[in-house]
Amino acid sequence: MIKLKDLLTELDFGKYPFTDPDAANLDTTKEKALQRLIDKYKYVTEPNTKDEQNLLKDLSKYFEDESNMVQASELKALLAVKSNFPGILDPQSNDEYSSIYRGTTIPIKEVLKYEWIKYPSQYTGYIYVCKSPVAITSKGTRGFSSFSVFDDTAADFAWEQNEQAYENNVIPVVTSIYTSNPNTLFNPDFSKLFNMHGNEGEVLYIGNSYKSIKTTLMHVEHILENANETLSSEWTQLAKHLKIEI
Repeated sequence: MIKLKDLLTELDFGKYPFTDPDAANLDTTKEKALQRLIDKYKYVTEPNTKDEQNLLKDLSKYFEDESNMVQASELKALLAVKSNFPGILDPQSNDEYSSIYRGTTIPIKEVLKYEWIKYPSQYTGYIYVCKSPVAITSKGTRGFSSFSVFDDTAADFAWEQNEQAYENNVIPVVTSIYTSNPNTLFNPDFSKLFNMHGNEGEVLYIGNSYKSIKTTLMHVEHILENANETLSSEWTQLAKHLKIEI
């Protein structure tokens, strides 16, 4: 197994990671934006190394459509030098955002462990917000997760999860963490340059689990109302726990 200190030796990020606007394959506007970011933090423009260029290519593809060619080990290597290059690697460098959000699902059995407060939803029915931090474990095995600086983007993704929610006994949920979390990576001003679908600044969380500081259950009533069968014991128990009349 390659240890992190060995990986840091093997990967060559140059003196300043990702500070070659000409090699980033950006349009003119975004290329200038990257140059402004480099200038703002007094970094030095230098040609990307082969390792930088390969990782940047994979990151660009991931930010565009979440095609996962990125290796968690590479991100861990960047995380280890985050404090040295905050303008590129640290989401706290953008003081407009202190929290980031992720739309995902949570198993009913986990929901039952916590107490929830009911609020009217701007979408449909009600939302349920947890009174305490919630332990979230990623469903995948890639070793990192993507968060958005926009809570409505995360809410839209949570909505996309509702069709299979009933049969899988899971609830669509929006989770959040602080940008100051030590496992977060990338200034959203940097990552948004590689998002082809708009101005979304993505932040990566390196790891398979985290504590969500604010967790919001979405579309519970919608799922219950559209269940085409007698409610299972799990969903009946959930409705009782959330004080939903069925």
